[in-house]
Amino acid sequence: MDFSQMLIGVAAVFFISNLFFSIFWMKNLFRTHQDKMSQEWEEQKNFQTQFLTQNYQLLENKISAFESRVQQNQLGLQSTLDQRWGEKMKEEFLFFEKMQKTLAQSEQHISALHQTHTQLGDSFSELNRVFRLPHLRGGMGEAILENILADALPMDQVFFQHAIAPGSTERVDAALLFGKHLLPIDSKFPREQVMGLFDYSTPQELEVARKTLQEVVKTQARSIAKKYIHPELGTTDMALIFFPNETLYFEVIRNLDLMETLNQIKVYPSSPNTLMVTLRSVQMAQEYYLLSKNSENTLKVIQKTRKHFETFQKRWDELGQSIRKTALLFDQGQSSLHQYESALPFQTQGTAPSDSVIIDPVEMPTRAPDSH
Repeated sequence: MDFSQMLIGVAAVFFISNLFFSIFWMKNLFRTHQDKMSQEWEEQKNFQTQFLTQNYQLLENKISAFESRVQQNQLGLQSTLDQRWGEKMKEEFLFFEKMQKTLAQSEQHISALHQTHTQLGDSFSELNRVFRLPHLRGGMGEAILENILADALPMDQVFFQHAIAPGSTERVDAALLFGKHLLPIDSKFPREQVMGLFDYSTPQELEVARKTLQEVVKTQARSIAKKYIHPELGTTDMALIFFPNETLYFEVIRNLDLMETLNQIKVYPSSPNTLMVTLRSVQMAQEYYLLSKNSENTLKVIQKTRKHFETFQKRWDELGQSIRKTALLFDQGQSSLHQYESALPFQTQGTAPSDSVIIDPVEMPTRAPDSH
């Protein structure tokens, strides 16, 4: 027992010694690791501080260089702007001087125009007094119409003051030759109704003036249609009413009721600016009409030719059927002939045999009746 206790005590001492030694070794190892970590941390800290210091220095250098370039660009831009501003100011001053000269010249022109306007006002007043005479107004419209047509069309296509009906005293101002037909054009200038469109003080007066103009133009258009539209005498089925004033023409075409009436009686308005366009439209319509008429005649000839061809084809088919029937009859006759030939008795040296051969008669086919 004493030995066992002594052995246990030795083992306990040895275990305790090992435990203290392990604790001491771990403590030293931890202290060594802590010192190493502290050293590495210091080195990392120093490296980061050095890196940040270098980057900060580099950034500071770049910022300084950028500020320097900005200052240089700003100085260059300021210099350029000053130079251009100076040039612009010089140009503006020169332009201002030119404007002053132009305004001075304009004032002189305005004064001259004022004097001219005064003279034109006096002239228009005199012309207005002249146009109060109806025959002078009509002569002016006819003169404008004749000048336009004479400048635009050959003389052999235009007839002035032309009588539509032989022996009639009614003469249209102009008649244009389109193919074989004459297009009547008559000039009208109802001055009193036109002046009413300008001499008004209230909208009601303007409306009354337009109504009056509408009735006058309708009356004149019906008169033109009655006097000059005679297709049986070689005219077209339409006519033109010529207004020598664009304002009058505009007032006519803006009135839908008036235009509907003019379209119904086939009297169409025109003016100095629209006359040639209207004539070209009429010419194109006439050409299209003749073309369509010729096309209808051509279609009739084609239809007639087709009918003749169908009749000929029918007769040809009938002839073919007759030929086929004749050939069939010929074949039947040929076959019957061979049958008769094969049925004849054998003859030697012109003598017939003692036994006579009786031949049944073969019915010959009858000829089919002709289909014609």
